[in-house]
This record gives sequence, structure tokens and C-alpha cells, in this order.
Amino acid sequence: MNLWLVYLVIFGLLLFFLPGKPIYMGFYLAAGTYYVLGRALTYAFDRLEVTRPAATLYMFPGDEQTVQVTFGNPTLIPYGWVSGHDRVPLALKAGPYGGWVLSLTGRQSTTVSYNIAAKSRGVHVLGPLSVYAGEPLGLHKRQRQLALTQDVVVYPRIHSLADLQLPAQLPVGNLKPKQPLQPDTARLHGVRPYQAGDPLRAVHWPATARTQSLQVKEYERTAAMEAVVVLDFNEDAFSVHDFSSVSELSVETAASLAAHLALAKQSFTLWCNAPLGSIPMAKSNAQLMRILTALAHLQLYPATDMAHYIKEASAQLAWGASLLVVVPADSQEIINSCLQLQRRGFQVLLFVTGQRVLHPQLLGPKSPLVCYHVRRSQGLIIDKSS
Repeated sequence: MNLWLVYLVIFGLLLFFLPGKPIYMGFYLAAGTYYVLGRALTYAFDRLEVTRPAATLYMFPGDEQTVQVTFGNPTLIPYGWVSGHDRVPLALKAGPYGGWVLSLTGRQSTTVSYNIAAKSRGVHVLGPLSVYAGEPLGLHKRQRQLALTQDVVVYPRIHSLADLQLPAQLPVGNLKPKQPLQPDTARLHGVRPYQAGDPLRAVHWPATARTQSLQVKEYERTAAMEAVVVLDFNEDAFSVHDFSSVSELSVETAASLAAHLALAKQSFTLWCNAPLGSIPMAKSNAQLMRILTALAHLQLYPATDMAHYIKEASAQLAWGASLLVVVPADSQEIINSCLQLQRRGFQVLLFVTGQRVLHPQLLGPKSPLVCYHVRRSQGLIIDKSS
């Protein structure tokens, strides 16, 4: 209860026992001041303009960014004080945060800011925003909660192949097909004499000068194979004892493999048996960012088991495509599905993110399937199982 209102009521009751014009005038003045200040604060507070950027913030774990909120007073009525408090998820808090207090005069706009720090993958929401205000004499206070929110997307961590203890070149990528396709201008095979119809840009001028006859560049002919990172995010595939750490390790592994494919200028995409949305095959850094954004949104989901999923989904791929399969645990069914895909002409690599490879006997030296065991110690380490 507002104590000033209590005092005013007591003052009014005393008028019956303390007659006199000065007393009445003092009462009317106090009551009028109380009423006018309250109405003025309500008028100004109803028109208080609070804005924040609508754009989504994108961050990697460990990044810090500044969040801004702008307060505007379009009226001539000054505030005694204005305070606010933004709801910040624990995954984004950067040290103690207690909101802010500011003064706001008539026709004034002020911007306040605070820092957030990305700690874990996911899509987080800043807000709603609680706002409080009072007039100069401290007789009244107003408050309300504003549905002003801002999304913050935190990507999964990306590790280099060196950090993962992987070879510099994974056995995936472009193959030499039985029937050559278009020449790959990035792969110079040699030179040959000029033939009618050869484009001028294909002329190899140093060889021409050396042989005194027109020579043109001869390129290797390769087929640019598609690569797919396949992530098992079926919640039933994870152990209840370590599902949180293993699921994050699976996401980070998928993100790191996608980054490697992007760096190699490979045409790639991401498949997942949990709801992910369609990501068309593409070859660009923008494709990597699309995949990282999808992984940031990803959550465990009761989905089709991976053994059936990769057999059904692979029907969309052309011969020779590479599948990098990331699973929390290897089962005999998954191993068999991967071997079947290899016999059909696909390149398949298996990445196990659980505590151990459950069926190492299926991955012996004579097996065409290559398996890597991903485990977490001080960093992220991948051992090749054989």
C-alpha cells in the first residue's frame, strides 16, 4: 500500500477535529498534488517507449556480445527514475547482473547496455523485460512487463581435424569415375598439342614458348561427389547416464566434420533422424552456417533408428557419395547397414561418440568400413578403431 495515501486519509479525518481554513487548504493542496502527480505518471508511463533490436544474435561458445535496450520519453513529463530488469538465461549470463536505474526527462531517449556470454549450444531468449518508474516526489510507482524478446543462437563448438586427432585428409571426397565427366581446373594433369576448338584460355604459354608450338593444359577429369554428415539424434540411442555429454559431443563432431567439408570446398549437407528441416546440397560457407544454425536448434527426439534411416535416406544419393555417420553407439544393425552402403558404391565413415566401440570385432583390418572413436578428455580426441 502507498503510505502517502494512508497519510492523506489520516489528514482528511483530522479535519473533523481541527477546524480552520489553513488546515483545509493544506489538505486540498496535498490531495491535489497526490492526484496530479499520479495521473501525470500514468500518462507518461503509458507512453514510455522501450525498444530493442529485433535481429537475432549469433554466437559461438565463449563469445561475448553487448545487448542494448532503448528507453524513450515522448512526453514533456519528467520521470523521477526509471529502472528495468531483463530476463537473461543462465546459459548467457556474464557475471552478476542486477538490471539498471536511470533518469529520464521530457522528450529524452537513453540507451542502456549489458554483456552476455555464450556458454552452451542452443537457441536462447532474452526477455521479457520488466520496467518500473516513479515521479520526482516518490509518491507513486508504476510497473509493467513488456513482451520484448530477442533470440540468441549459440552454435556448437567446432574443432579442427588436428584437435580431433584425425588425418589431415579424410578418405572422402572427389573420385575418378569409370566414365570421366568434366575436367577439374584445379587438377592440372599435363599439357598436350593444341587442337582446333580448344579455348584460348587453355593455352599453356610457358610450354608453348619452350616447344615453339601451341600447347594447352590438360586437366584431370573427376566427378565431384556429394558428402553427407548423418547425425543420429534418436533419444533412445543414448544412455540415460551420459546422454547430455554424449549428445553434445555428437553435435560438435557433426559440426566439425561439416566445417572440414566446407574448407575442402566439398558439396555437402546434413541429415538427421530427428526433426531438422531440409538443407539442400550446396558448396559454400553459407551452407556451413545453415548447418550450424540447424544444429543449434537440434534437440533429442524419439526418431527412426539409424540403421533403417541411412538405408532409406541413401536412396536420394548418387553413386560414390560419402556418408559420415555420427552415432552415440555402434550396433550390429548400424554396422551391417554401413557395409551394405559400401557394397553399393558409397564411401562410409563411422564416428562413435559413446564411451567405447561396442563391436570392434566387426571393424577388423579386413573390414572395408573405417570407424573412428570420439572421446572427450581435456580436449576432443578421436581414435581410429581397427
